Amino acid sequence: MGFFSGPIYIINIILCFIINILSILIYKKSKNKTIFNIGIAFGLFGLSNIMFLLKIHQILNLLLLIVRITAFMIIIKTVIKNRIKTSFKKIIFLSILLSTFIYFLPQLLNFIPIKISELTIFNIINILFCCIILLISFIKYKYIQNLTFLFIGVSFSLFALSHLLELVVANNLFEINLSTFIAIIRIISYSLILIGMYSLIKEDTINKILKYITSTKLQVITIGAMIFALLLLFYFPNKKFLSSDVKPDIINLKPKIKQQQIKEIETGLYIKNFPVFDVIKNEFEMNAIVWFQFDPHKININTIKNFVFEKGKIVKKSKINSKIIGNKLWVYYKVKVEFNSNLNYKFFPIEDHKIYVTLSNPDMDPNSEILVSYNTNLTMKDKLFTGDWKKIDHEVEYGYLEDVMDQYDQQKINKYPAVLFELSFKKAGIRKTLVIFLPLFMVFFLSLFSLITNIKNYSGILTLSAGSTSALIFDLVAIENMSPNVRYFTIANKIYTLLLISAFIILLINIYIAKEMKFKDINMPLKEEYEQKILKKLMLIRSYAFLFFVFFILLTIYSMLY
Repeated sequence: MGFFSGPIYIINIILCFIINILSILIYKKSKNKTIFNIGIAFGLFGLSNIMFLLKIHQILNLLLLIVRITAFMIIIKTVIKNRIKTSFKKIIFLSILLSTFIYFLPQLLNFIPIKISELTIFNIINILFCCIILLISFIKYKYIQNLTFLFIGVSFSLFALSHLLELVVANNLFEINLSTFIAIIRIISYSLILIGMYSLIKEDTINKILKYITSTKLQVITIGAMIFALLLLFYFPNKKFLSSDVKPDIINLKPKIKQQQIKEIETGLYIKNFPVFDVIKNEFEMNAIVWFQFDPHKININTIKNFVFEKGKIVKKSKINSKIIGNKLWVYYKVKVEFNSNLNYKFFPIEDHKIYVTLSNPDMDPNSEILVSYNTNLTMKDKLFTGDWKKIDHEVEYGYLEDVMDQYDQQKINKYPAVLFELSFKKAGIRKTLVIFLPLFMVFFLSLFSLITNIKNYSGILTLSAGSTSALIFDLVAIENMSPNVRYFTIANKIYTLLLISAFIILLINIYIAKEMKFKDINMPLKEEYEQKILKKLMLIRSYAFLFFVFFILLTIYSMLY
């Protein structure tokens, strides 16, 4: 089996080992075997994700299956608990048998006309095991009403959903990118497992954990670490060339037996300046010189003059200028061209761009005449002014374009020569990135601070949380004014939506806390004990929500950017 790596596997590894380490630390205090088993299982899940990330092939794929199925069997044993009396040795033995059968299943399926990929089989296995754990957990919860099994059941139902979405992506059932959505589902699933573990912890252990995670020192360190991690997340994409622009379809010429019969016209482009260079609006205006060099005894000069620019319009064109260079005729035109390019803004505002200029001649036949060009044929004036964009590279390709009038009739195709000039531009600074993201994160941090301020000042907490959520809503106007007018979500839109939804959920949590803090009138002897119990529960909710949103924001942004 050959698998692929990606941000989802990094997220899985981080969260699996967080659960693994926490379970071991809690087990030392509580001696709860259920927590220990959950930790071991997720440690194995983390190990399997490392195998995915390292792209383990063939020999270790059987080991990968054994590790993953062993983890599932441990979870099943933990959920069923006293119903099954079995040791870890028996679990590993059963896992080896089952993994061996699954490993050779693709070979067995070769006899079936329907072809199923190994990755599809792997995801189906994950879905089946998750559904088994889901079913057993809900049955167990129904009979003993233990919240731990409810959390395990819900989390594994979400794991099953994420594997189903991976199955959809792997088989290209829909032309959409679900990686970020899958990452969000995984983060929520792991968080529910952690909540389930909390429900098993003894009271004195909870008190120790609560005292530690509500300490000002830890919370300040966490905020500082989050800010540092965010800077790193945005730093690396800003340093490398990040473009998702779609390259125009130009068909390269294949070598032919009678290649010498095709007359070559060397083509070049000299760019003088860009009077208009608006990347956001995808509007460009170029003053340039287009030149051709050819043998005048073989090619009629009239075939040259009808050149055009794809996705563009020649606003101004000078008379032909020519001179003899050796035995070749060199002709050139001064032109002013307005054009658009195939720009993609999904990484806005941290994206770079490739500007494509396609010169073609519909009056030529590529079987008899062809435009040829090389990297040295594309030149431009020194210190070309392009605003916030810096030209870093260029590339030239030549071939021909096709207009297919009838996909079922090969005779109804129009072919004509073309040259593709590709200009790579990198953003010159981080001003726009800061202008968009800095206010967003500053306002969101205010919302996050509402979870670590004094819980008894619940009116101040509500004001801070509601104010930050409102500020985020008004930030949308500024983002939309600076963003390109596209129908799909850019990185800026995705991060804004993520922060707004997170801030709104934090507001709901704070509303719930404020409501609970208004203690009901009860008998005076019980009032103090009741208040302490409610206060401890609310502090635990706030602390968990704080840590959850720190990891949730970081890991989700990581999945978006990488």
